Amino acid sequence: KVNRDVFVVSQSGYDMHNSDRLAGRFGELNNALTDFIQEIKSQGLWGNTVIVQGSDFGRSMNPNSNGGTDHAVSGAL
Repeated sequence: KVNRDVFVVSQSGYDMHNSDRLAGRFGELNNALTDFIQEIKSQGLWGNTVIVQGSDFGRSMNPNSNGGTDHAVSGAL
């Protein structure tokens, strides 16, 4: 019986300098979001729901010499 609810969740494990597990991490995130969306829809709340995703830093697209990825560049060079 409130006007607004806010739920914050966090998923760590994206600092991958030595291996590329990104697909697995995204798979876990996708599964969790799918379950959440199904539940919100079953409660009739989907039309009043906003999902916001953010990240503290990005990763480079090309693998490094260790098979992982490095921090992406931000700002002007």
